[in-house]
Amino acid sequence: MDLLQTADLTKTYGEGATAVKALKTTNLTIRKGEFVAVVGASGSGKSTLLHLLGGLDSPTSGEIFLEGQMFSNLTEHELSIYRRRKFGFIFQQFNLLPVLSAEENILLPLLLDSKVVDKEYIMNLIEFLGLTNRKHHLPSSLSGGQQQRVAIARALSNKPSIIFADEPTGNLDSVSSAEVLRILRDSIKQYNQTLVMITHDREVSDYADRVITIHDGEIVGDEVVI
Repeated sequence: MDLLQTADLTKTYGEGATAVKALKTTNLTIRKGEFVAVVGASGSGKSTLLHLLGGLDSPTSGEIFLEGQMFSNLTEHELSIYRRRKFGFIFQQFNLLPVLSAEENILLPLLLDSKVVDKEYIMNLIEFLGLTNRKHHLPSSLSGGQQQRVAIARALSNKPSIIFADEPTGNLDSVSSAEVLRILRDSIKQYNQTLVMITHDREVSDYADRVITIHDGEIVGDEVVI
C-alpha cells in the first residue's frame, strides 16, 4: 500500500544568482511498513528531503501526499496539528525534557494533543523497548542508548502513520548504535509502522529494507535490500 508520495517536489533556498537548489524535481513513493534509509554526503539534500516529507519545511514547488491526502499546502497551524497526529520524529539529539521522567517524556505528545492515553499500548511499548525498570528515571540518569529508546517510544506513542529519524545514532557509541537500530527495525515490525531515516553511514543503512541515495539534490539510487 502506498503511504507517502511526492509529485515534482523541489526546494530552492535564496533567489537569483545566489539561489541554491537543495532538492531538484523529486518523485518518490514510500509504502506502508517500509524501513527506508536515505543516504548521502553532507549537503546532498537528504536532510532537506526529510524536513519536507515531515512537514518541518515547505517546498518551493511540488506536492506531498500522505495516505492520498495532500498536506504540503496546509497553513502552519494546520501543519502543526497534522505533524502531531500523523508523524513521529526521532533526532540525533534526544530532545528529552530533563525535568520529566522517561514515562512522562513518552506521554508528552499525547498530553499536548489532549488525547486519551491508551494505557495498555503505552505499557506494552515501554516493556517492548526494555524501559519498564527505567520509566520513572529522569533523562540524566539514563545512558545514551536508553535515552534514545525513550525518544523512540515517544515517537511511537501517538501511533503515527510514519516515523522520521534524523541520524538517530549520531550521538551513540557503536554498541548502543547497533542496539538502537535493531530496536527501530523490530519496533516498526511489531507495531506495523513505516520509518524514513537519514544517515551518512552505510553500515547504518544496512538495517533498512530499502536504501535511497541522494547526490546534489537528486535521487541517484533506489535499492530494495534483500
